[in-house]
Amino acid sequence: MFTARPLALLLDLDGTLLDLDGNDFLDDYTRAVAAWMAPLVPPERFESVLLAAAVPVMVGRHPGRSNREVLWDALGRALDIAPDRLWAHFEGFLATDLSRIHPGGGPRPGARRLVAAARARGLKLAVATMPIYPRVVVAERLRRAGLADIPWDLVATDEMHTVKPDPEYFREIADRLEVAPAACLMVGDDYFQDIPARRAGMATFYVGPELSNLDVGPRGTLDQLAAWLEQGMPSAS
Repeated sequence: MFTARPLALLLDLDGTLLDLDGNDFLDDYTRAVAAWMAPLVPPERFESVLLAAAVPVMVGRHPGRSNREVLWDALGRALDIAPDRLWAHFEGFLATDLSRIHPGGGPRPGARRLVAAARARGLKLAVATMPIYPRVVVAERLRRAGLADIPWDLVATDEMHTVKPDPEYFREIADRLEVAPAACLMVGDDYFQDIPARRAGMATFYVGPELSNLDVGPRGTLDQLAAWLEQGMPSAS
């Protein structure tokens, strides 16, 4: 399947490990956060400002500053409210029952098997999801995927400094795992968000829908990738 054996496995979450539409979850999450912030800002205004504040996080690099810092500083400026005050109120939302946000979803076929096979082979494991959520929100989605008990080596959260599909996002994960990008295998279902890991020097494995006229590279199911790991990762061209 691959000519080189990976040392680290990077796994997208929504649509890859978790059978959940990430865009629908984000929409519901945004509405829920806006409603929670109502004591400070009318929900409609907060939601619109939140979407605008997310732009510098999603399109620009900000070395030395986390995605969280950039987002909440932008929110504070737009709303003329101290970022620390906004965040302190938002933390109350994070302590609520997050399972109510776009409820549902479950493990994708082969997800648990793949993670177990990678762990058995001694690979480092990273949840390479879009890093726009605090850790507790990612943890809730991992719970729905049946993977909350896995000792992940890294979980991408809003503490990251870049986002997909910027190659720096993938390099940052590799750096945190202390593994060269060339020794990483990125697995995902979104050609435009996950397969750009190749630009960072990583191998990729596509588990998404059939796409015409696009070079997705190696592709298949999570079960097929798990079987390859279980067989000792034989080299193949």
